[in-house]
Amino acid sequence: MGTSADNVHQELLLKNRSTLTLSGVLGVIDFDESTLTLSTNSGTVCIEGKDMKIEELSKENGKIVVIGRIDAFFYKTAEDKKGFMARIFG
Repeated sequence: MGTSADNVHQELLLKNRSTLTLSGVLGVIDFDESTLTLSTNSGTVCIEGKDMKIEELSKENGKIVVIGRIDAFFYKTAEDKKGFMARIFG
């Protein structure tokens, strides 16, 4: 049996749009100052903003702290991973 998102614990804390703390992090997929993509126990997470920096990353605790201006936080779905043409014709 696979793990369902309903059985997974994840916490998100956003303070003043400038400090984001997230638990359940398995690893960093991609990172620059405006986009951070993470693998988490609830799926792939994207964080968008400006002048972002990873202040803390603990693989033992599965926790990340990101500072900078946080503009968006969202989960990517399998549909998001498909290419543009696949979404049109698929």
